[in-house]
This record gives sequence, C-alpha cells and structure tokens, in this order.
Amino acid sequence: MQVLFWLHSFKKKCMDLFVENIIKKDVRMLTYIYKALYSFRDAFSRNSTWLLFCMIVLGFMGADEIIGISSFCRFWGLGGNGYHSFLNFFRSSAYSLEGLMFFRGSFVLAQNETVRVQGRAVRH
Repeated sequence: MQVLFWLHSFKKKCMDLFVENIIKKDVRMLTYIYKALYSFRDAFSRNSTWLLFCMIVLGFMGADEIIGISSFCRFWGLGGNGYHSFLNFFRSSAYSLEGLMFFRGSFVLAQNETVRVQGRAVRH
C-alpha cells in the first residue's frame, strides 16, 4: 500500500510540475516527454502499471547507473517495497509487449518526421 500511495503522490507531483512549467514558461522537452509517456497510457490496463512504466523510462533517462532494478530504486529513493513493485511490473499481465510496440510505433509515426537510414529516407 505504501508504494501505491507513493505512486499516486508521484503522479500528482508530476502533473503539478508539468502544469506549472507549461503555463509559466515554454518547456518543450518536458512537454515532449510527458506526451510521449502519456501516449503509452492505453497500452496498460491499470494506471499504477503505467505509472511504474513511466518511472522506469524516466529512471533510464536520469539514473547515474543502470545495473538492475536496484538502480531504479536508488534513483527514486525507494526501498524494498519499490524493488518488489518493479519486479512485479516486469511480470505483470496489465500490458503486453505487442501493445507497447504498437503504441511506440504510433507515437513515432505521429512525429511526422522523415526517418533516414544510411542517408536514405525510409518514411515520408
């Protein structure tokens, strides 16, 4: 229950931070990251699983080292309960790899950018 409370608190703090920064000044990178993470929301049947996904992605972006799940726990300041929550995330039936791949593809295509591989356009 402590981790679930923390997740909801984390969500509120993030939303407050995003709203505050978006309204007060132009923070394009935070907006982009928020939209990118939110585009995956429908890939998860439970909100708490999506929040853990967001924590993992942000952990990859911000952690000093990525040795394992304990690296995310250190980054977020979580103890043993956080460790088990992350472990349970990877075993969860609240999402599927196919769903994540679909939403990732949808997000990438929505960017409307030409992708080049070895100088050749592969998408217009």
